[in-house]
Amino acid sequence: MSALDWAEVRRLFDAICDLPPEQWRGVLEAEGVNEAVAAEVLSLCDAQTRGIGLPQPVAELLANLDPELAPGTRLGPWRILGTLAEGGMGRVYLAERADGQYQLKVAIKRLRALGQPDENRMLERERQILADLAHPHIARLLDGGTSPNGQPHLVMEYIEGERIDRWCRAQALDLPARLRLFQQVCRAVAHAHRHLVLHCDLKPSNILVRSDGSPVLLDFGIARLAGSADAQGQGYMTPRYASPEQKRGDPLSAATDIYSLGLILSELVAPGDEDPRGDSSTATPPTQPPSGRARRSGLPWAGRLRGDLDAIVMRACAAEPEHRYASAEALAEDIERYFEHRPVSPLAHRRGYRLRRLLQRRWPAFAVGGVLLTMALGFTVSLQQQLQRAQAAERAARLEAESNRETVDFLLRVFEHADPEAGERADTTARDLIDAARAELEQSLDRQPRLKLRLAVTLGSVYERIGLPAESLALLRMAEALAPTDLEVTERLLLMDALAHALNSLGQRAEAIRVAEAASALARSRLPPEHPVLANALNMQGLLLDAERRSAEALPLLQQALDIRLAAFGEHSIETAATLHNLGLAARRLGRLDEAEAWLERSLAAKRTLVPEGHPRVLTSLEALANVYRDRGELARAVESFARQRELRVRAHGADSVRVASVSNELASGLHDLGRYAEAELAYREALRINLLRRGPDAPDTAVVINNLASLLEDRGDLEGAEPLLRDSLRIRSAALGPEHLATARAHGNLGRLLMLRGQRDAARIEIERALDLRGRALAEPHAELMGNRLLLARLEARSGNRAAAERHFDSARAQFEALAPRDPLLRLRFLESEAELALEFGDPASARARFDAAIALAREALSAEHPRWAGLVVRRARALPLESAEPVELERALQVLESALVSEAPLLRDVRRGASGSGFDAP
Repeated sequence: MSALDWAEVRRLFDAICDLPPEQWRGVLEAEGVNEAVAAEVLSLCDAQTRGIGLPQPVAELLANLDPELAPGTRLGPWRILGTLAEGGMGRVYLAERADGQYQLKVAIKRLRALGQPDENRMLERERQILADLAHPHIARLLDGGTSPNGQPHLVMEYIEGERIDRWCRAQALDLPARLRLFQQVCRAVAHAHRHLVLHCDLKPSNILVRSDGSPVLLDFGIARLAGSADAQGQGYMTPRYASPEQKRGDPLSAATDIYSLGLILSELVAPGDEDPRGDSSTATPPTQPPSGRARRSGLPWAGRLRGDLDAIVMRACAAEPEHRYASAEALAEDIERYFEHRPVSPLAHRRGYRLRRLLQRRWPAFAVGGVLLTMALGFTVSLQQQLQRAQAAERAARLEAESNRETVDFLLRVFEHADPEAGERADTTARDLIDAARAELEQSLDRQPRLKLRLAVTLGSVYERIGLPAESLALLRMAEALAPTDLEVTERLLLMDALAHALNSLGQRAEAIRVAEAASALARSRLPPEHPVLANALNMQGLLLDAERRSAEALPLLQQALDIRLAAFGEHSIETAATLHNLGLAARRLGRLDEAEAWLERSLAAKRTLVPEGHPRVLTSLEALANVYRDRGELARAVESFARQRELRVRAHGADSVRVASVSNELASGLHDLGRYAEAELAYREALRINLLRRGPDAPDTAVVINNLASLLEDRGDLEGAEPLLRDSLRIRSAALGPEHLATARAHGNLGRLLMLRGQRDAARIEIERALDLRGRALAEPHAELMGNRLLLARLEARSGNRAAAERHFDSARAQFEALAPRDPLLRLRFLESEAELALEFGDPASARARFDAAIALAREALSAEHPRWAGLVVRRARALPLESAEPVELERALQVLESALVSEAPLLRDVRRGASGSGFDAP
């Protein structure tokens, strides 16, 4: 027989040796193998029926499996329903719980009685492997046991699902969905590898997808412990998906599973016609780049496989283990790099490729004479995309060849900073690149003032998007100075929009609104009503009005912008998604939380079809959605979301970005509401540090964080530390926003509350009445801020002995509370606390007790019995109503919580230590 024939014999032997003997000849006939080759293959299989050398004890164990169990047979508490599968490591049954304790379907793998110590150790190891692999995407070991005659079995989670390749086919998944699904598989495998466990038989039939779209890995029963003495390629496997070293019987490692993952990935992204024999097919596995197979199959995404995805598959399927990915997590990360347009590791050494990827992900599109100018970060500047769409034909005829050449030269000079071979740093960051572009722009392109203007607007927009508004404003002012009087209207509007963004980010909101209103007026007068650039101006004006709490004015502007953008770009566009987001902000500000959630979810759905999950655009909507959760009282859910967003913001923008400051402030507020005061203080101080660095000490956004930090110190009982902060917040807001601004009114109210708690009633009355006057002019009843202001005045008048005035203010607050019917538990808690205190001041202990009890029950339900608000209520009730005191255990626990959460000199703790009692209390 020729050498070529022997190669064919080896291939066929590897393919069928693991199949039941009765299937051998049928498979060979289906392959059209000639009789001589078939006889040789069958002879080899007869001589070694277990194929690739399982240890002899295991071979004997498998050779002596018991006959199939009939449905209805009992194994301990389990009743057999039928046979699920039969494989090299045993027969698997579907079973159900039969003892009536609970209902559960399971998969049971059953082996013959064990007699040898090695066999017992093997089974113990298999059980331990499964027990250690607790992961949502790995089938769990639930139980194990031995029948009376010594037959062992494993009881595993029964997974109702479809094998991964068939699931993708049945659901008609597109390429991104297939890759995301595969990433989950990689991370499950990585989890097993971190526990030093190899799978060694990864294949589509061992990966099921549940109805909810989550994958689950099966059959870790044949796994080997990585690094153990028997981690050799000497076990059960599926030749089609086995690595070269596995077939040779060489030592195995994580690279063995990575090879199989590479083959699975290749088949998922470039599926061919399904082989009816499934994983047992003898067809040659697809170790060639998948793009060719996808192209021949006519897949719509065939062109997207060339380059990155081809390289990823070939790295995973490298013949030598050391040339594959170092881990399954690294394979998943490279797919993430593909999504984010970052260089994938197999191609990262190519200089031209790295520059292309850098351009693709970091620079917003800007057309200059048919040359697609991509500059900076990966944050698409949507306004410039709109300008392309609206004015491409008009501009193309007017741009000069000199402008094109200048643009290309400019880009080449900038990107030299990202080229390690040019002698610059190899770890150049996005910020480095943008700073290099700015420096280059400031000293070049003087002969092309219009081009310089456009690039200044582009870079200015990018600086604002990454949270550097001062740098943004400087570039935009330069662009303003370069703008000629005959600048076309769309370009002037683009500049005005970017300028409004930067001014707003710096806290100069009044000036930002002035620019936005001028832009809207210009757009309405010069552009048709369906023009996309008009939508830009309306969207910006609406956004700024909403930020000023003029949400009722903002809504019609935003709705008009949405109508234009839907007609121009459709639902799934960055432009439409931005306006949907802004509508969500306005609805939330008006207290329409269900409507806000619907707008924001719709915005997120559009964004997720366009950008990766960690993209700043997605994070912005997630942050807004988390605020909706918080307004509803879903505090833990909100905090979890804010914490994750902060991590992603740092990764996207850098640790000192104002974007990080913003989400840190939101995280701190959520932690504050949850009663996690120490964590909240750290987050507030981090937000304050960044705002002082980036926005300056006199910016309104800095005042917001100062105010929030002061509120936390007040809640911790540090009234002395809170007062200078509140005075500073009032000073900043009065100077930056004006003495009659709503934010200034809030600062007056907060300072008044603190002064009341410190016993300075006359000074407190001045501040609280000033706040009510300003709020009454800016807000319509009923409103939560007006209600809160009335409650403060009622408490102040009651403490001052003015019962009639106190009752008048409280009646007004109660009417607003009933009209609002707030869902926020903290707002309801504030009302109940005020009711309790007023009842005490009015000499009605029974009513006070009822209000305290209601407040304590609400705090326990909505917050927890570990929250300082709950603890403070319990202690205050005990002090104010000593004959109605709490249970000793409850009171002791409340004191422990307060000792941990409050500063040592907090008034409430000080009074407790003094043994104070009576109807008056100075609670924080």
